[in-house]
Amino acid sequence: QTDPVLEPVTAMASAPASSSGGDKDTVIAFSKGIGLWKNMNATMQGIDNEWDLLDLTEKNVSSIIHDPDNVTYFHLGTGAATDSDYARIFRSTNNGDSWSERLTIESDGQFNLSSDKSSNQRLFALLTGSNPAVYTSINAGSSWTGMSRWPAFANVKNDSALLADPTEPGNVFAPLWLSGIWHYSVAEESWTMIQNSPKTIVSMAWDQDSPNTILAGSGTSATIWKSSDKGLTWVEDHSWNAPFARISKVLSNELFTAALVAGEEMDDSALFLKTNGQWVNVSEDIGIGAWDLEGYVDPEENTHLLVSTELFGLYHSDDMGQSWQAVEGFPD
Repeated sequence: QTDPVLEPVTAMASAPASSSGGDKDTVIAFSKGIGLWKNMNATMQGIDNEWDLLDLTEKNVSSIIHDPDNVTYFHLGTGAATDSDYARIFRSTNNGDSWSERLTIESDGQFNLSSDKSSNQRLFALLTGSNPAVYTSINAGSSWTGMSRWPAFANVKNDSALLADPTEPGNVFAPLWLSGIWHYSVAEESWTMIQNSPKTIVSMAWDQDSPNTILAGSGTSATIWKSSDKGLTWVEDHSWNAPFARISKVLSNELFTAALVAGEEMDDSALFLKTNGQWVNVSEDIGIGAWDLEGYVDPEENTHLLVSTELFGLYHSDDMGQSWQAVEGFPD
């Protein structure tokens, strides 16, 4: 064990103790040029500085997710690096201690992963780059297959991600850059463009306060769009006065909904939580330059937030952003 000196974390995932089978939460984080690290000592009091370097030499990890149906499984997507022209998907079945390569595609893009909580064992992978594609796994990431009839003109941003339909197993929404949001139907085995949907979406999440409501973040402005009917119609939910900012991530679970705003200037970057229908800035004390956001719920239903900042390291909050603690091992 050692204390890593980490640059900004660009991908991370967490497993609450109730999932990992212990009394402490697990956090896996990646920092470019320094590697993939794991901490299994996250508690309600914070995260200590006992970080382990994991045995994975990939230099460009783009996405990490915890498998909601398999307590010790993590899945990891990578992108093309300076010394490689391949995007890959890896799986760990032992909390990140070892990794096996499950899919390799020649590509100049990267894999962004997501899970389907309505369907056990099903996962999705969005491949970005000049030849974007969507892959799915129905056996907890053991094998992957391409999904049919992907629009030939598809253009996908590197930070885009898919959104699984929680009531229709296997159905999924995809944000195509300048082409709106598309919906895949398992029954029809085809993709359909959602008319009049926002054209510059990169991240989407289900609003936990309202069934069938999708929140979508714009990649060109600090604007959240909302659809209350599973994407059929859209209205602007909220927009922040940050002219050179964009929404880098929208995240939602059973206790909170959050949006990470990334701006060219430090003052334009912020983390907002949606409380009682209102978006509230909870990051004023840490002055973030946004990189990534992770949130989870521990066994006692305390909400944990992890934010990777550009200049000030990794921060943790267990009180819905009212207070923040710097994570040891991630120095200023």
